[in-house]
Amino acid sequence: MTQMRFERELPSALEHPLVRTLRELSGCCAEPRELLDTFPAVIAPFLAVLASPHAHAPVLHAAAAALARLVAQGGLARGDASASAASTTIVEAVVGRLGRAELGGGALASVDVFEPLAQRLLLLLVQLRHALTPPVLAAAVCAALDAACAESASPAMGVCAEGALLQLTRAAFGRLRTPSADEEVEELLLEMLGSLLGTLGSKAAHCPAALEAVSAAMHAGGPALGTHAHLVAPLRSCVLPALCEAARGSGGSSALAASLRAFAHCVAEHRRVLRAPIGVYWESVLLGSAGSTSERVELLLECVHSLLLLRGLVGFLWVHYDCTLGRCDLCEATVHLLTTHAMPRADGGALGSSCLLALCGLVALLEQLVLVPQQESGESEKESKKEKESEVRAHDKEGEEGAPRPPSPSPSPSPSPYPSPSPSPSVGVQAAERVRQRREMKRVLALAAAHFNAKPAKCFDLLRAKGLLAADSVDAERVALFLLAVPSLSKVAVGDFLGEPAAATDGTLEAYVRRAGLGGLGLLEALRRLLSLFRLPGEAQKIARILEAFAQQHARTGADAAEFGHADGVYVLCYSIVLLNVDLHNPNVKKRMTPDDFVRANRGINDGADFGEGLLR
Repeated sequence: MTQMRFERELPSALEHPLVRTLRELSGCCAEPRELLDTFPAVIAPFLAVLASPHAHAPVLHAAAAALARLVAQGGLARGDASASAASTTIVEAVVGRLGRAELGGGALASVDVFEPLAQRLLLLLVQLRHALTPPVLAAAVCAALDAACAESASPAMGVCAEGALLQLTRAAFGRLRTPSADEEVEELLLEMLGSLLGTLGSKAAHCPAALEAVSAAMHAGGPALGTHAHLVAPLRSCVLPALCEAARGSGGSSALAASLRAFAHCVAEHRRVLRAPIGVYWESVLLGSAGSTSERVELLLECVHSLLLLRGLVGFLWVHYDCTLGRCDLCEATVHLLTTHAMPRADGGALGSSCLLALCGLVALLEQLVLVPQQESGESEKESKKEKESEVRAHDKEGEEGAPRPPSPSPSPSPSPYPSPSPSPSVGVQAAERVRQRREMKRVLALAAAHFNAKPAKCFDLLRAKGLLAADSVDAERVALFLLAVPSLSKVAVGDFLGEPAAATDGTLEAYVRRAGLGGLGLLEALRRLLSLFRLPGEAQKIARILEAFAQQHARTGADAAEFGHADGVYVLCYSIVLLNVDLHNPNVKKRMTPDDFVRANRGINDGADFGEGLLR
């Protein structure tokens, strides 16, 4: 084992006696395979040195060098229980030492001493990575991550820490490719990897090493990452938002390239379970090239071109974004991006690299267009059925199954805006027809939303003309579904419409509150959820109509409905809560209401009785 620079500088006459003793002890272990039965006793002195808060740098170097020599000679290569226990003990001691602010201790804790020792300890972690249990391996990854993200580290230390981080990350996520037969061990591994993904994602936006580790984790885990709910959740909530932030940050081309690599892997392997965050990244990063430098534009176009080479991706984008309500038209916007950059220069100059990349992307897109109606549409329907039965789909928070669906065409005698299918169409033609109907439905509802925000009557005239509402009567249920399902509606316009007398008379307000998903919630939670869907109007009469409809519904289905004697009590209390909110947050109010004032103001409103103070406070 090569000596560290600090060790070579020490004259032999000045060498610490304990250092000499440790070296002699490690030299006696020339054949560590023969000592496995007594291995805990053999490594105990070295581990005690690493754990000691008073050990100085020369002693720590000697202990680390001795342990590294034992590992390098194959003392722990058998992989049995005793070797695994010894490896775990060593790594726990190393991680504990790496977590100390002063690795060298005392007056010798300078950078010249700190970094060589830290490098040796990191290399020791890498040597033992395949023999560790999941929790210990996760601790090792976190220790390497902290070292790699340290701002005060030298370039040499940064390279060493990043290399150790990447190797430890690959070892951790590579275990997904060989599932354990023990369900308890498998569950522990998934929980550990999910937590580790969240930790890496939290630092990926600002630490290039963490960004590279995220990419390494995705490549090592492969398709298995998208099949476990423990791993899909941090991918959606932490990793992809961090990749998006890193790509839009000031990290330069290297950070953008690393972010694009990780994103491309997400699209290639996990796009079926990460639709919402993939759409956000695609729209904000890949399509956000306006005003960017030429180098950034080339990187983005190169990524778009490589993604469009993935079989079936164009159809996936078209079906799940352009033809899905509430999502950006990614396919259409991507075509616009490519055609914009593919246009030749106005001065007749030579085509640049960005122009050529855009042309290549258009060619790749055109080659896949034939697959959209015949193949991708049919596949998407089969996969959607499987997703409804999978565990990942149960934990999917994108809201596709729980969200209200837009109203389907009414069975009224008005003519349908869609062409009738042929008498015996093939499966591919039927699927293509359904996709075209979804696209037309999205276009009509977007136009109706624009009309509603300006003049609701014009919106409903359009819906009746398209057969989405009955022509001769008010369909309160379909109007409520429209108000809940279309995301581009103005919250102010929705609140004003629901507060009108007509909405209460024809049953639209009641249907809206009933379909808002408020059942089983407490009063405050249900009221917050309802008022998050629209903006409460400013007129007192409109507020009263909305709160009255809410009170009637909550008195029937609320989790705390038994506490209310009558719906009138819910109504009065809700009105008091709205007034309290104004009192607390209006800057023009000089004297704020206290909790005691609020309790006194609401005495006797529960059908002549008082509410419990636990509810009011």
